[in-house]
Amino acid sequence: MAPALSFKGNLPKLYLYCLIGFVNSATYGFDGSLMSGINSMKQYQNYFGVQSTGVLTGFIFSIYNVGFIVSSFFTGPFADKYGRKAGMATGSAIIIVGSVIGATSTTIAQFMVARFILGCGIAFASAAAPSWVAEISHPSYRGTMTGIYNTFWWVGNILATWTLYPCSFVDSQLAFRLPIALQCLFGVIVCIFVWFLPESPRWLINNGRAEEGLKILVHLHGNDDPKDPIVLREYEEITEAAKQPKASIYDYKPLFADKHNSYRTLLLAATAVFGQMSGNAVVSYFMPQMLEQANITDEHTQLLLNAINSLVCFAAAVTGATLVDRTGRRALLLGCTSAALVCFAVVTGVTATVTSSAGSIVAVTFIYLFGIVFSFGWTPMQVLYPVEVIPYQNRAKGMSLNNLLVNICGFYSSYVTPIAMGSIGWRFYFVYIAWDLMEVIVIYLFFVETKGRTLEELDEVFDAPNPVQASLKPSRALLEEADKPMKA
Repeated sequence: MAPALSFKGNLPKLYLYCLIGFVNSATYGFDGSLMSGINSMKQYQNYFGVQSTGVLTGFIFSIYNVGFIVSSFFTGPFADKYGRKAGMATGSAIIIVGSVIGATSTTIAQFMVARFILGCGIAFASAAAPSWVAEISHPSYRGTMTGIYNTFWWVGNILATWTLYPCSFVDSQLAFRLPIALQCLFGVIVCIFVWFLPESPRWLINNGRAEEGLKILVHLHGNDDPKDPIVLREYEEITEAAKQPKASIYDYKPLFADKHNSYRTLLLAATAVFGQMSGNAVVSYFMPQMLEQANITDEHTQLLLNAINSLVCFAAAVTGATLVDRTGRRALLLGCTSAALVCFAVVTGVTATVTSSAGSIVAVTFIYLFGIVFSFGWTPMQVLYPVEVIPYQNRAKGMSLNNLLVNICGFYSSYVTPIAMGSIGWRFYFVYIAWDLMEVIVIYLFFVETKGRTLEELDEVFDAPNPVQASLKPSRALLEEADKPMKA
């Protein structure tokens, strides 16, 4: 069994490169907690004349998702034509523009325009960055590295919550303007350092630059040994896959070209929807309102508990990401989804009857536990699983579809949730209890195991009569070869 990560040869350099890719995920996470926090600030509410729940608040939250949805139709083709690095750079530049407009907004209309632009920028980055991380990672550690990519959502979340908490004590517009302005920091980092990263070797090989792609594989995966068996195996599989007919970069039909590709695409779609509709969006964007439902009404206490929750969830997400190549994908998703279902059921029951501080403590405890189990399993898998099940030719488009579905679900959650919580309160949680139960059944029946296979080797799984059963059989010896000591 391969260790969680190896630090031999040129792998530390590879991890450093991936760190820049991870910053794109942090941008996404920063926004997830940013709006949750400023939405509970009296300074923000009084300046723009809004409330913490209601139709207008729902629209302010969801306009970000509209920008993401609109851009999702173009982000995959853009990354396929111009490269993964160009996709990351373009997205980051747009994010900088959106952050500056948001931080200087004087009207709610201007602020919503900024939210729309931010959604567009993060759409470009989110289509290119996870594909780049998966395609450049060593096959033995691809699961861990791609899983860690999404755990950086919590890095952004932590920075946002711990910026918002002290800012909440500032009795001026700076309380919400400073956190909004800080969002551009992530875009600046990526815009500067992305040009020092190697391009995806798979993208290079598929775009007539095989020699450059092989050189990157030899350096990063083979420790500069051109005869390394892992590199030779990778290069052979990538070049073989590159020979397949290519559709137009704007043609999404190949995602459903036959039953095998349709199966892959439906798994991607299920992962996108489940990863947003399990109740996590409610906890992420509206935790202060959930705490209020649990009889915790002080604004500063709500922000502090939200900030502490982000630290706890980040630790859980990193732990899950480092274990994903050992536990396997199916077991992780089945276990965490089942546990999340139980936690949400307890939160619902306690919130419905809470009349004392003891009841509030129980509710907060299980809100925290929900975040822990969700982060442990779904945070690393939200990006890892879609990237793995979609073949290279469809990967950027597949990630665009993934982002489209994520943000359609995000639009629903961010628009409907404040209205529902203002109207029926804790009763809205019953929707997520029923949904999580359905998720467990679908994962058990249809989700294949991708552990221990190269991205190209997964073709054999989906070509089998029963992909789930085929995926549970031992894979070929690639990862056992990768366990051999690398040359120093």
